Amino acid sequence: MEELEKVTLELGYGGFTTRKFIKQEVLSRFGNPSLQDFEDGSYVSMAGIECVLTTDSYIVDPPVFPGGDIGRLAVSGTINDLVASGATPLFLTMGLVISEGFSIGHLHKILDSMATTAQESGIQIVAGDTKVVPKSCNLGICINTTGLGLPVRPFFRFRLADALAGDKIIITGTLGDHALAILSEREGLGFEHRVHSDCAPLNSLILPLLSQIHGIHSLRDPTRGGFAGVLHDLAEATGLVVHVERMRVPIEPEVRFGCEMLGLDPLEMVNEGKMVVIVSAAHADRTLRSLRDHVLGRQAAIVGEVRRPDSVESSSKVIIMEADGSELLLDRLEGERLPRMC
Repeated sequence: MEELEKVTLELGYGGFTTRKFIKQEVLSRFGNPSLQDFEDGSYVSMAGIECVLTTDSYIVDPPVFPGGDIGRLAVSGTINDLVASGATPLFLTMGLVISEGFSIGHLHKILDSMATTAQESGIQIVAGDTKVVPKSCNLGICINTTGLGLPVRPFFRFRLADALAGDKIIITGTLGDHALAILSEREGLGFEHRVHSDCAPLNSLILPLLSQIHGIHSLRDPTRGGFAGVLHDLAEATGLVVHVERMRVPIEPEVRFGCEMLGLDPLEMVNEGKMVVIVSAAHADRTLRSLRDHVLGRQAAIVGEVRRPDSVESSSKVIIMEADGSELLLDRLEGERLPRMC
């Protein structure tokens, strides 16, 4: 990366440039090895007790959208990061940065939504902070949530690097719903009446599996960078080949049509209520059945597998099998192929 003089929007899109920026400009200044894995949470020890800690900030336009709002998004997103780290979420903190002139009605809805989602998930919001900035900042509302949880299986971290050759790749439901709902509401495309965000906390879907099925090796929620971003991270973390059959990936017909019309790939779109589960082949069918027994996993599907590379040159690759049987080498997202979601 060339030496930067100013921050650009491209640095936040979640693709190759974002990853390079974080490595060179952010992580290079901190010596903590737990940051190097690019996982959704960090394991920390406090008085001999192992905990998981994560934090995230949320900005979305519009802040209230079909199927949810930024409040539900902020609570669910941080819960899901803890879940992806194999932890039971216990406590959240909440930081609000609000623009002067922001609708009090929207603020009430957002705060009520945060409270409802926290109660639904069995967690407590235990601390917070509020700042108001001038209208000229054009911020709307930004929410930061920091989450603390306890590991379901102590000393097992469900990192992408822990995936093994032969493992199956499961996605817990349809892709692209959240991104298309936001984009349609923002731009008035008409899909917002038929496509709703998938925004939801996933602790009740995922955590029971982790103690029951020890063949689950890795977890990751496909948010910024989408499912494709997770696949690239998986290939990079393991040095293996990630192979996915596009026709097995669950996508709602309305989302598929909308993406085709807009020239977007659902595999690259943000999701806020899905999880990628990497599991041994021997435990894949049982995992799939358990996911489909839950209301949030009805459309879960095995969509691919992790394979050994044929050569050094073919390692750390993502290959997509298309409907016609052809295979496409998937490049990591770079630049603004997708509108900014949050």
